[in-house]
Amino acid sequence: MSTRPRLSADPRKTLGKKVALLRREGVLPAVVYGHGHDSEPIQIDAKGFAELRRHAGRNALVDLKVGGGQARPVLLHAVQEHPVTRRALHADFLIVRMTEEMTVDVPVAMIGESVAIEKMGGTLLHLRDTVQ
Repeated sequence: MSTRPRLSADPRKTLGKKVALLRREGVLPAVVYGHGHDSEPIQIDAKGFAELRRHAGRNALVDLKVGGGQARPVLLHAVQEHPVTRRALHADFLIVRMTEEMTVDVPVAMIGESVAIEKMGGTLLHLRDTVQ
């Protein structure tokens, strides 16, 4: 049994500039693609997607179920955000083959304070935000 987060989606018929109407209704336009599958436009619940991003992070594998089909493991590949509100405008999901290796960027977070900085006046240079 999988312990990955699950996300449900529906096939999307609305394309182009008309997706703004979907966003007003609380629906996030998205696309799923990868590994020999054609690009498939989908729509997901915007609140459910925001909660998924908040809890699972940006590199978590997710089981995505489109319509009545079988759940597939996907990786959140890219998210377009509104420049002011930071709300998601569009999401790209990449289908993952569980038998293949892949490389992802993992965010680096500095936690705590170094004694060298705190008591000895040192400087911490944070050169990388992510590692592979």
